[in-house]
Amino acid sequence: MVIMEGFFTPSKGVFFGIHFADVHFDESTEVDIVNLNSPTPKQIVRIVGVILSLILLTTFTGFVVDARRQFLPGTTLERVAIGSLTPAEALTKVRHVDLQPINHTIELTALDQTVASSSAQLEASYHYDQTLTAILQSQQADFFGWLRQLLSNNQAELAYPLPVTYNQDKLKLLIQALKAQVDAPPHFPSAKLNTSGLTESLVIDTGEDIFTLNESATLQQLTEKLSQVTNQTLAQNSDQPISAAAVLDPVSQQLTPEQITQAHERAGRLVGEKLVFEKDHLKRTLNDTQLVSLLTFPDGYQTEAINEVLYQWAQEINRVPQNAEFVYDPETLVVSVFVPDRKGLELNTAMMAQSVVDGLKELEGTDTQNLNDATLTKELALIETEAEKTLAETNNLGIKERIGFGESYYYHSIPSRVHNVSLTTNRISLTLVAPGEEFSFNKTLGEVSAATGFQPAYVIMSGRTVLGDGGGVCQVSSTLFRALLDSGLNITRRLQHSYRVSYYELDRQPGFDATVYAGNVDLRFINDTDDYVLVYGQADPDGRTTEIKDYQSWDPRPPLPTQYIPDSTLAPGQLKQVDWSAAGIKAKFTHIVRDKDGKIMRENEYYSNYRPWAAKFLQGV
Repeated sequence: MVIMEGFFTPSKGVFFGIHFADVHFDESTEVDIVNLNSPTPKQIVRIVGVILSLILLTTFTGFVVDARRQFLPGTTLERVAIGSLTPAEALTKVRHVDLQPINHTIELTALDQTVASSSAQLEASYHYDQTLTAILQSQQADFFGWLRQLLSNNQAELAYPLPVTYNQDKLKLLIQALKAQVDAPPHFPSAKLNTSGLTESLVIDTGEDIFTLNESATLQQLTEKLSQVTNQTLAQNSDQPISAAAVLDPVSQQLTPEQITQAHERAGRLVGEKLVFEKDHLKRTLNDTQLVSLLTFPDGYQTEAINEVLYQWAQEINRVPQNAEFVYDPETLVVSVFVPDRKGLELNTAMMAQSVVDGLKELEGTDTQNLNDATLTKELALIETEAEKTLAETNNLGIKERIGFGESYYYHSIPSRVHNVSLTTNRISLTLVAPGEEFSFNKTLGEVSAATGFQPAYVIMSGRTVLGDGGGVCQVSSTLFRALLDSGLNITRRLQHSYRVSYYELDRQPGFDATVYAGNVDLRFINDTDDYVLVYGQADPDGRTTEIKDYQSWDPRPPLPTQYIPDSTLAPGQLKQVDWSAAGIKAKFTHIVRDKDGKIMRENEYYSNYRPWAAKFLQGV
């Protein structure tokens, strides 16, 4: 027998089930339904309760969903009631009222500068839709708080202001106008040594507090302040502008008294010192005046100034590879063309910049008594490129490489002496010396006189310095003597000068000179090698460079009124212009002359004051 019983459960919703009780099958396997129970009164009550609950829940849910699309009752925007309205309805109502911001002024200040703009110029307005959306979101951010407010019997007024908005591009223009007034070139602290080796000539420029206006940070700060502006705040301060301060970033700062003392001490450690870079026969020097100028304070080094120095060095050093050329007469051994092969060179400016900084740090922390003449020497960083054709490939005389080198400087020489140095160098250059042969400077040079092209210059004669033809010849013989020392060739005759001469001293050290004069006062050497030796010399310009700096022009003045000068030689009324108008102005500049090592030889300031000038006409009378 199967008993089927319908039943209900008082939980949410309605469920139907089938309960299987005792089941018995007779032998014929027939099944009979004996009884089907109807719901009891208690069960009916439960069913009705559930249905009513569902109706109430559905109604409340619909109410909440509909209320979530509206502002809370009692909501006002600038005293316009928008409670229980949707944003679209509230927008229509607020626009109908046509609210307008009260006219006002915005001021932006920085340092002692101020710029101002009216609300009309900044296109002040209201963004109703954005404000309404923000209000609705803020009211419903806390659901249970919103629900309590919605169901409250005592609903308070929810008053909201209407923020004023401004055109962002117009605000940026306002900021840029102030930036143009505030920004100034940086004035960094620096040091200058007016006289090399003299600590008393050290001057510290303390710099200035200079700022730049940070546009993005200022815009953000100004926007945040203006977001608080409403008609209510404007009405409360109707006669006051809205002021905001710009955001400034320092670009240079003045040294404190303590930092000034430290700067003096730091720069003072470089007085009398040198930083020398050399490789092979290339040499570049930074003296103490230059070293001091590379400092920044309170610490660090002037990267741009270092790069400028290296740029100048690179202009002097950098060169492309040079292929060798060697043309000579095999019978007379007269050389007509000689160009030695040279490696291409490029100053490694990146390595050198770091090397300069390292050298400065080392000098600042070094006891100069441990240095040789207070000089720190470092390697000149070069990138070398080989020539395609070497000297060895041009001849069978065994001349394939440089075996000795000598150099000297003559940038303080008078023009006639420079001429004699160049002439002497050209006369002895390209001389071939056979194995076992003795070279004579005097014999190779020949007669020294005005007849052979030499000019009067100071020479040492009989223990005195006098004017004579050929002054400067000994500069060449002394330079050759240094090359012979470097080569290791057998020097058979050499005489020194009667007294010290700065031109002939090597790095300020005496004893590296060789005087020559007609007769036995000669410089000689024997080629004691198995190959020919070629004497090759070059007389280069003194390597001085010039610079124009600090050019200024000011006080422009218009031309004077045109002048008419009576002239009886012209027909009455006829005009003939004899002078032209010119505006007046003042100008000045500094002219700097540096020697080959970058040391200032002369520094002069030139000033000009051009008067206004009138056009002049002769006028017939």
